[in-house]
Amino acid sequence: MLRRSAALLGAMAVFALIASCAVYTVVAPRFGIAQAVWFAAATLSILMLGMLAHERRRPAALKIGPDGIVALSRAGAVMLAGRIVGFSQWTGLLLVLAVAARDGKGRVGPLLIPADSLSPDSFRELAVRARHGAR
Repeated sequence: MLRRSAALLGAMAVFALIASCAVYTVVAPRFGIAQAVWFAAATLSILMLGMLAHERRRPAALKIGPDGIVALSRAGAVMLAGRIVGFSQWTGLLLVLAVAARDGKGRVGPLLIPADSLSPDSFRELAVRARHGAR
């Protein structure tokens, strides 16, 4: 089971705030403070809606087998299934897996796994399997 990642949610929220402040900074000198606040609020709202949509599309569980990995939704539907063909690891904080469809005809899909969504032992095991599976 995957937990919600507080680090990823925090990073997305900080990004949304920085982007809306940037919009305010650009719009205020040209159109006035009232318009700048409106544009900044709209930017923040759109980015936060995107963040919520991302959270809904995030897998709830992972099944790791000898032939690959399966990501399941909260309802138990298969979201992504196949073998690991590539990976990228950002220290012990984030793991990005490239998963190719089992039949070989589907495109490669990314799977983003923050470290705080798994136990430390499970995250390490998944990183090791990704290294060996990507060869």
